[in-house]
Amino acid sequence: MNRGIVMEEQVHVEKIMSGGQTGADRAALDFAIVHVIPHGGWCPRGRKCEDGVIPPRFGLRETPSTGYSQRTEWNVRDSDGTVIFTVADRLAGGSRKTAQFACKLGKPWLHLSAERPGVDYAALLRWFVQRHQVKVLNVAGPRGSEEPTIAKFVASTLRAALTRKMAAKRTLCALVLDDEPALRLLYQAILGGFRVVEAESNQQALKLAKRRKFVVVVTDHAHSGQGDGLQFTEAMKKAHPSVPVIMATGSDARGLRRRALRFGACAYLSKPFLPKALLAAVDDALCHPGDKAAGPQ
Repeated sequence: MNRGIVMEEQVHVEKIMSGGQTGADRAALDFAIVHVIPHGGWCPRGRKCEDGVIPPRFGLRETPSTGYSQRTEWNVRDSDGTVIFTVADRLAGGSRKTAQFACKLGKPWLHLSAERPGVDYAALLRWFVQRHQVKVLNVAGPRGSEEPTIAKFVASTLRAALTRKMAAKRTLCALVLDDEPALRLLYQAILGGFRVVEAESNQQALKLAKRRKFVVVVTDHAHSGQGDGLQFTEAMKKAHPSVPVIMATGSDARGLRRRALRFGACAYLSKPFLPKALLAAVDDALCHPGDKAAGPQ
């Protein structure tokens, strides 16, 4: 059954920020200029960049430092949220530093990797902007010499996410597996940015996963039908390894958390839990998959 609140048709970003470096930064700023979106951001003193001096068409302010670290931190600080584009599936160098600053400053951040199969990057970015009410969006990523195709990835994603209306078929879908109707209603209310699809058994959930794409799955451990949450998680990860599974259960079985994570769950929540705990788990699963080490070391 499809229920819940789906994403609005339009996403309004009032300003795009970036640091002016080649690659991801300039692709974002050029996008803003072409589509008449206010832009800005911080850059190193002297408008330093890898190919010399940042072109004057970009309205950036200079930091006191000639290094890149200060402008990276200030762009994260002065925005509502940061999206980090990469071609590779892991953050490195300045992109990793951007994520670390976001963690340090308590700012939301999203990592979009071109190597994540089956991901609707535009839908995910739109969800991120709406979820965190991002009006000023900071765009970061590797320089052009490190990932030559990054500019095209950034431009195409921003164009699809911010300038086109998204049809209902591109709305992000979440699968909820729980045999208690009241809890399924609760999940629908919490997961307001998704089209929520319900299942009551392992068999029903796995059949649904074959027919449509889900960006996240929430499952109980003990439910009706054959099998339990551990068996479902194992089967789901085997069939759809890139889809994150969150186990939310009231079961007090010994060692269940450890086993759930071993079977492939990305997070484990003990019922009852606060809505913000589920949202935090979903944020972590979708915004920075595989980037657990991105936080301050």
